[in-house]
Amino acid sequence: TNTTVDFGFQDFVLPVELLYFTAKADQERQQIDLSWATASELNNSHFDLERSEDAKAFKPIARIEGQGTTLETTDYAYSDQEVQTGITYYYRLKQVDVDGTFEYSDIRSAKLDKASTEWKVYPSPIGASQQLNVEFYSEATMITFYVMDMDGRRVMSIEQDLTAKGWQSINIDVSALPASTYTILDGQGNMKQ
Repeated sequence: TNTTVDFGFQDFVLPVELLYFTAKADQERQQIDLSWATASELNNSHFDLERSEDAKAFKPIARIEGQGTTLETTDYAYSDQEVQTGITYYYRLKQVDVDGTFEYSDIRSAKLDKASTEWKVYPSPIGASQQLNVEFYSEATMITFYVMDMDGRRVMSIEQDLTAKGWQSINIDVSALPASTYTILDGQGNMKQ
């Protein structure tokens, strides 16, 4: 016999399908980079990115708009620059639908190491440019450098007010110094020649 059966299949879209959520410390920039992706979204209003220092009390730090409804893979990213070294930070996503319902992701954590004492001095040799460039990381509001001659005498002191923590760059006018080999010291006694 010929029998027709209609199963009534309809197009079906899953709610927000999170592919991954990661938190990674960027030691060079002294920030924590967060990234996640969705395989599809259904009525996704936004994500609230939340942070905690004890993995219990979370506070929102950013709102990232969702795609509404899409069957396309969507990548998201956020860099948390309001962090300090030596503290473990915990993050979670609160995915909020257009009707206000929400769901939390798993918790991720990341920690910045103590700031590196690495810094750069260039050009070396300085040649005719007469400007010495110093790049460094600082969490302080003031930085000091000393230029020393071959006999260990201080021939120049540089103090610089800083407006923000992080990687900084300053220029030092060394045109008044005679041609020679010099050593530059930072405030912690680290040196470059």
